[in-house]
Amino acid sequence: MKKKEWITLVIFILIIEAIDYLSSMLSGDISAAYNLLIKPPFSPLGIVFGIVWPILYALLGAAGYLIYRENSEESSSQVFMWYLIQLLLNFSWSIIFFRFQAYWAALLVLILMDIITAYIIFKSRKINKYASLLMIPYLIWILYATYLNLGFALLK
Repeated sequence: MKKKEWITLVIFILIIEAIDYLSSMLSGDISAAYNLLIKPPFSPLGIVFGIVWPILYALLGAAGYLIYRENSEESSSQVFMWYLIQLLLNFSWSIIFFRFQAYWAALLVLILMDIITAYIIFKSRKINKYASLLMIPYLIWILYATYLNLGFALLK
């Protein structure tokens, strides 16, 4: 990769990490809110989220860069559009869940994220297989988050 491509990749990752930071700032005291929840089985300790999410956002940023880089094809443009929609949903989820405590609405957002992310993975295989592979851990995590969100909503 050329120096310019590395810089663009790093910028992509930093933007995704900044989106996460802004979302968490707008969500209120996430740690305190999480500690007060009645948790379903297999709920992680709160500290786990602070470790996992930055890694997943870095992978998501790299995947977004790889999809964007191939943006000359129409199919790539469509996949990138869905990628951006998924980012918007991701941004809104913690605000809906933690700030507004709208657990059922947050669950709907997560289900949409699951579907869109699976679609992106499927479609990006043809565009850039590495982008597709980089998004698989993210999909696994948001599927787990869907389970947790459903548990929180039912146990409320």
